[in-house]
Amino acid sequence: MPTWNDYRLRWNISTDNVAVAYYKVYKDGVYDATIGHVLHPTNQAYLGSTPPPWCMAVTAVDTSGNESALSSPCVQFTDVFNPTLPSGLVATLITATTFTLSWNAADDNIGVVQHIVLKNSVPYATIGNVLTLDIVGQIGGTSSDWSVTAQDAAGNSSGVSTALNVTQSSAAPPVPTGLSGIPKTGYNALTWDDMSGADEYQIWSGTLLGGLTYLDATSVSNYQAIDYDPGVKRSYAVKSVSVGWESDLCTAISLVNNSLPEI
Repeated sequence: MPTWNDYRLRWNISTDNVAVAYYKVYKDGVYDATIGHVLHPTNQAYLGSTPPPWCMAVTAVDTSGNESALSSPCVQFTDVFNPTLPSGLVATLITATTFTLSWNAADDNIGVVQHIVLKNSVPYATIGNVLTLDIVGQIGGTSSDWSVTAQDAAGNSSGVSTALNVTQSSAAPPVPTGLSGIPKTGYNALTWDDMSGADEYQIWSGTLLGGLTYLDATSVSNYQAIDYDPGVKRSYAVKSVSVGWESDLCTAISLVNNSLPEI
């Protein structure tokens, strides 16, 4: 890919009644550089010092310091090079309704300033020069194609990256079965069947008057529920969780623990 300093300004050598000593280059009307005079019937060359856009003009200065008028019209330099395609698009942390897209940086002769993320070929989000985007609010059980384009400061766009298909889960994990409990000294030992497709389990507990509320989560099919209220009937139920989906609570069991937790 060409870089911005591959832009070169050329002009025909100037004549003078004595001799041209050097040339002065002006960028947008402001002095930018001095180029020596070469006695050769070809063009002088100027290598740009900052990225375009520019409006460039030149004057000739003779050995007495006399300076010609600015060349006219000025020469417009603009960036015409497109960024390369973003590559390596991947989706991670996929749940039923969210995931994260990430990709590799595109190359550009001046620099990428923003990316456009597309869903099913339709613009979904315009973001700055970052390489990740959290996708939220999606519908479980759907499949969609995602792609990215890069843009530079001059508005030049890359092509559209290779599309990535993302499929999100639509099935809640099964309701836990086989929940049982045994009162122990200061806690209730809960166990249930290990459910295929469950990433973790939520334990819910409560009393007759208070109803069930969330207590804790675990990745294994057993839990020690500390009980600080000896003699009070306490109910427990468990639900399965997988990639953002939750099962219903299983049928609750009730236990009465007559011991205090050990200190």
